[in-house]
Amino acid sequence: MICDAGGACATVELIGGKSVVHADLGSRSSPPALTNNTYDESLEYLKKFERFGGSKTVPLNGWPHGSLDRFVIAADGAVKASAGNENVADAFKLLEFAMGIDTQWKTVYELAVPALNFKLRKSNAAKPARRIVLTGLNWSCLESPQALDMSTAQAGAGFSMFGDTENAAWVDKSFFVSKGFRSIMAHYPERSTRCLD
Repeated sequence: MICDAGGACATVELIGGKSVVHADLGSRSSPPALTNNTYDESLEYLKKFERFGGSKTVPLNGWPHGSLDRFVIAADGAVKASAGNENVADAFKLLEFAMGIDTQWKTVYELAVPALNFKLRKSNAAKPARRIVLTGLNWSCLESPQALDMSTAQAGAGFSMFGDTENAAWVDKSFFVSKGFRSIMAHYPERSTRCLD
């Protein structure tokens, strides 16, 4: 899902080798939400629930439910939020309800700022989210890639160089993989990133 600074959102999915786009999200019939099923599958399932044309009750939380129930929770929350003045804390509460058993992190974007707020799986629910203000970052792909370690990032923490050496250290810290696969993953920044400017 992508959104612009004005809040206009769209989903872009690659299905069967083709791009499938749903634009102008934001209404009850096309809420700005996305989980692990296709958007079309999710919309069809959503029609079974109250406030979306059906009679089923919206689930109270996403676990142990699957992707489709999590979509219903997120869609219901997104439609409610569009009518009020919900904030970042409210968005994280919604994500707590919609998270699945395998959820590793939750992100909330402040499009007007712009800023990225995130919580890792192991974060205490009461602990404040980490926040990265995106203005001032160099978005040119003519510069070397930059990275931020999400497990130690704090407000105001800076980005560091993201080359093969740094990435190899993160791969070793984060994954248990075979030697051959480690070599492929470790060399990602310098062999796989391309400038499109």
